[in-house]
Formats: sequence, C-alpha cells, structure tokens
Amino acid sequence: MKNKLFLLYVGITIFAACAGSGVEKSDELPLSPPDTVIIKLDIVRAFDMRLPVISETDFRQILTEAESVLTAKFGGIIQFEFTDHGQVPIDELFKDQSYRNSKLYQSWKPYKYDIQLGKNMPVFSDPAYLKKAADFLKMYSLESLGKYFPGVTLKNYDHAAELLIDTYQRKVEWLKTLKTAKGVSLLIKDQPPQQSFIEWYAMMSAQDKYDIVIANSLIVYDLITSPYPHTVCKHAKAGGASFSSPARDAFGGNSVMINILEDYGNIPGISADYQDIAPETKNKIIGAILLAHEIGHAYFHIPDVYDHPVSCLMNTPSGDVSNPELYAMLIADMTLCPKCKPWVDAKLYSIMADSETDDVKKGDLYIICAEKTAGLMGKDFKNFYDQKVYIAGLFNKALAAYQKAGDKKKIAECDKKYYSMFPK
Repeated sequence: MKNKLFLLYVGITIFAACAGSGVEKSDELPLSPPDTVIIKLDIVRAFDMRLPVISETDFRQILTEAESVLTAKFGGIIQFEFTDHGQVPIDELFKDQSYRNSKLYQSWKPYKYDIQLGKNMPVFSDPAYLKKAADFLKMYSLESLGKYFPGVTLKNYDHAAELLIDTYQRKVEWLKTLKTAKGVSLLIKDQPPQQSFIEWYAMMSAQDKYDIVIANSLIVYDLITSPYPHTVCKHAKAGGASFSSPARDAFGGNSVMINILEDYGNIPGISADYQDIAPETKNKIIGAILLAHEIGHAYFHIPDVYDHPVSCLMNTPSGDVSNPELYAMLIADMTLCPKCKPWVDAKLYSIMADSETDDVKKGDLYIICAEKTAGLMGKDFKNFYDQKVYIAGLFNKALAAYQKAGDKKKIAECDKKYYSMFPK
C-alpha cells in the first residue's frame, strides 16, 4: 500500500460515518497486557487572575486524588505520573491564534455562540442545525434524556433538541448576569477566546506542550451542535473536556482540560455546592470527578454515560446531584465499573501493541483495539471528532506495522477494514 493511503487515514473528514455493522472482525488474540504501564503527563495551570486560584497544596492534593481514583477504577496496570509546568496567565495559551486557520475551527465557527446575537443567530433558523443537534442526541435513549425535562414527554429527538436549545438560550442569558467577588461581570463582553469552548478545542488540538490544563475561567459551552444535556441543563459552561491533540502522545493524541470555576470561583449560583466544604475535601472532589473523569475520556475513550452504576467514574447522573454527592457515590465502590470494563479491555490491546516486537502481531492488536472500540461507540457516535481521529490513528499504526513487515495481504485487509468504517 502506498504512503498516500496512509495519509488518508489521518486526514478523515470530520463528519465521516463512524463504525457500523459492516466491520469485519479480526481473529481474536489473548488479552495479556504488561504488568505496569507508566503514562507521563505534562500539566499546566492557566488562570484568570480576576478569579480565585489554587495553592500548591491544593494542586498536589488534586493530583494525588486523581491518581488514587484512576488506580482503583481502572486497575493498577496503568500508572499516571504528572510533570508540573507551573502557572501561566490564561490568555497566554491563546496568544498564537494560528489555530483559527485549521479546518476544525473553520468547520465549527458558524456554530460558535454569539452572546450579543443570542437566539437571533442565523444558525438557529437553519433546519440543518436542528438536525445536527438531534442526531447528536441519538447516542442517548429518549428515556434517559427525559430525566432532564421532568413532567415533559419527549416526542422524538427533534423535540429533545428543541428543548435543549431553549434551555441553552436561557442559561447563557443567566451567565450574562453573574459577577465576580469584586462586582465585575464574569462573562466578558467581547468574548475573549478563553471563554469559548470552541476556541479551547481548536487551540488544544493545535498545541503541542501540554496533556492537561487546569483552568479557572468561565468557559461557555458554545459548541451548540453537540448539546450535552448534563452540560446545557446545569450551567451551559464547560467543567472539563477531552480534546483531540495529535501532537501529544501520552493520551494517544488527546489532551484534557478541567475547570475549577465551580469549585473555587465563589460565584453565586455556580459555586453553591461548595459552601462550607474544607479545601482538602474540595480538592479530592476535583481530582476525582473532574480530572480522573476527563482522563477516562482521553485515555480509555469512554464517553459520558447516563446509564452506568452511580459509583462509575464515567457516569453523569441527571437531575440536581451536587458534586459532593456525586463524589460520595463514586468512592462508595472503588472498583472497575462492569460497563466500563469492555472499554478498558479494548484499550489494553493497544497497550499490548505498543510493546509488541512482532510487526504483524502489532498490527493485528491495533486493529482489534480499533474494532472493539468502534463497536462500543456504536453507529450514533458520528459527531465525535476525537473518537474518529482515535480510530483512524489506530489504523494508521496498524498500517505502518504491516508496511514494516512487508505483508501485502495484511495491508490489503487493513485497507478494507478501514474503509468499511470510513467510506470514501
């Protein structure tokens, strides 16, 4: 296979179809991962100095709790080590705005929420937008979505999308009213990039320095084609995220941001869960339900779920469950969630491939990981840019291994399986 095809694997279209029922399964290989895998992570704190920041003690307690929870919830095979890169002004991350030239940013720019135009944005009168939002919601059952709208019977996914869009508009109007402790508007009128989720996503996709960023700024969740119900219905802001970051290898081309505004911002209406909570407890909550949770997304590619056990690290319960209550449910059972186990097992094939010396077997292991993970995602994950990039990356690795081995049959099989997932 020529290198041209190899490049096609990493250049997939953002909204290409995801894995479907036509995927041909690889011959199964035994699951026998190494005893220990150490993942080294570069972390930085990026702070808006108008708002409270965390101390060194707070920072260390957050990392310690994240390590503890990750070990308990995902097993002791994988150990995460953090390299601290200190503290920087949050706007420093956005000084180089060349990321705005990327296809990713340009594709999402029409959907970036304009806080001045609000509901008068042209996109909201475009039927194609409602379809995108409704299609995104199809990853969840109507029953689980209905929990966010008590007393309402959802007719279909279009109905759910309409309700979420209306809720989103009201939440952003509410965000505009919030003030810092000094009486300054929390939401900056000219919408600097650090307060936009789309800007964060595009910037983190382009950057090559960090695996994890801890931020304290308000970040409006303005990727309105992907209206996560738990995000929209709570505060319409980003509390954390996993991003595609191809230049970063630790998470296999992903990165993480967690936002401590809710925990340390002292903003009425946002920080109510944290009144009268000791700092050490607060830091444990951040380390567990924010940092460890986002690492679960970035490393194991487990999505936000609404139907796992309440003690699951990746479960996002609906309703008015506070973060302290969520943390209490999480630590009540410090074992691997049975519904997360298939995702962890799929990742272990990639881990085995990384250390495999036989190139053909290496390629086979990457293919198994790709097929298993794609199967877990299901056909409705078509709006997950970073998930598709991850699957394509696994095929890239398999293809490179088969090319190194000079195995033309395996190269052809890899080609066939790739295009069964990502049709031309």
